[in-house]
Amino acid sequence: MCYDGDAAGRKAAVKNVEPLIAEGIEVRVVSLADGLDPDDTVRQEGADGFNRRLQAALPVIEYKLKLCADAYDLGSASGRAKYVTAALRVLSTVTNSAEKEVYLGIVSQKSGVSVATLSDELGVRRITEQSAASAPRERDGRLTVAARFALNAIVTNKPYASADDMSEEWLSDEAHKRLLAFAKSEPRGAVVA
Repeated sequence: MCYDGDAAGRKAAVKNVEPLIAEGIEVRVVSLADGLDPDDTVRQEGADGFNRRLQAALPVIEYKLKLCADAYDLGSASGRAKYVTAALRVLSTVTNSAEKEVYLGIVSQKSGVSVATLSDELGVRRITEQSAASAPRERDGRLTVAARFALNAIVTNKPYASADDMSEEWLSDEAHKRLLAFAKSEPRGAVVA
C-alpha cells in the first residue's frame, strides 16, 4: 500500500488496509517523505530510491506504531505516556499472543515502560473495552425485563397497570409492541380470560 506522504495519505493507508487484512491478505505500507506522492518520490529519488522505500515497507501494525511514535515527543515523559496510550490502542487489535509480545517489546524500547507493565495495561484496557461494549446489552436486557413486567401487569389486569399509561415507543421488541397494541385495543379486563 503506497499513499501520499502527508497526513491524509497516512490516514488513508491506515483506513484502507483494514478490508484487506480482514480477507487475510498480508499488507505492508510504504512510507514516503512528508508531502510527496509516489510520482514525486520517483522524480526526486529515482527508481532505485522508490524501490528502497518499497523494500522498507512495514507490516501494518509496525506502520501504525511508527505513526504513534512520530506523533509524540518521545524525549518528554508526557510524550512517551501519550505514545504508550496510542500504541496500546493499536495493539489491542492484535490477537496473536506471540506477535503481541514482539510489538510490546518495541513499544517498551521506545517508551521505557516495561513489557510487563504494558501487558498489564493492555489487559486492563481490554477488560474496560469489553465492559463498555457489554453495557448497552445489559441496559437492553434491563429494559426488556422491565417491559415484560409492565406488560404482564397490564394483561393480568393489575390495578396499578394500564395500557394507556404505556407508550409503544418505550419498547424495542416487536412482540412487546404487538402485545401492547392488542392490550390497548381490548376493553380493560378483557385481555385475560
